[in-house]
Amino acid sequence: MRLSLPVLLLALCIPPLATAACKSGARCKQPPAKPAAATPAAPSVPLTPLGTAGIYDVRYGQFSGVYTLLDDGHFSGVHFIAGRLVGHPHGQLSTANSVDHLEPIAWANFIDDYAQVGAQETNPSFGRSFDATELKVTIKGGFGTFSTSQQEQKTYAMDDNRSLYAQAAPLATLAGNYSGYLRTVGIGKPAEDFKSFQLGSDGHFTVQAVDCSFDGQLTPYKNTGVFEVKVNTAGTQCKLAGQLAGLVTPLQIQASGTRLAVQLDDASNAQTAVFILARK
Repeated sequence: MRLSLPVLLLALCIPPLATAACKSGARCKQPPAKPAAATPAAPSVPLTPLGTAGIYDVRYGQFSGVYTLLDDGHFSGVHFIAGRLVGHPHGQLSTANSVDHLEPIAWANFIDDYAQVGAQETNPSFGRSFDATELKVTIKGGFGTFSTSQQEQKTYAMDDNRSLYAQAAPLATLAGNYSGYLRTVGIGKPAEDFKSFQLGSDGHFTVQAVDCSFDGQLTPYKNTGVFEVKVNTAGTQCKLAGQLAGLVTPLQIQASGTRLAVQLDDASNAQTAVFILARK
């Protein structure tokens, strides 16, 4: 059967022959082009939840630091300038403590005076306040009052958003031989470097420094990445108290380097010893 010309053209304009018909000069309506697939946006790195207890970076401008705040009110921190330890504030905070209600703490300042032996701050105080999205802190000492804020917890490393506090690393992960330096207050000793700080997978460690032998034990604080530490010191020339205690805070955990801050104080807060460690 022969088709008339109008019928033939109509048939030619029906897909899938529409393209060929339009090339031949017929007025055909092309099917609408499919829109290009949109490139999916890169997922944003989520903030590590703030919480009301944890390990937090703090930056005051003049100096920076790492603060450990436990759920029982225990506070322990280390301050740095250009990566070097310059202070160790610590204390027991009440539930009423806030940036509007500072409470007394102890604050060992490793002042770079002529003797470089450091001193305990006179009448220091500290406050911290949490809201849904922010931690605010204020610290006050003899050389001023400093305030800052933080919106997330400290993580394992810059490219690893696991929380150092909430996603605890087992002791076996931290075990090894460390080197570093020690700052003390109350014994008239300057900073001292050391090359061997042996930390076992059971949390036991030994080290020789400032005329003292340190024999210590780490114990995980609940299910967190923070460790409580108790130390016995000995030595005929050792000026430190026989027993020191405090916290060990991980500063960084990654394959290229693990760093710890071992923060020790005597019962009267007259003496302090802080080790800054880097695993070999």
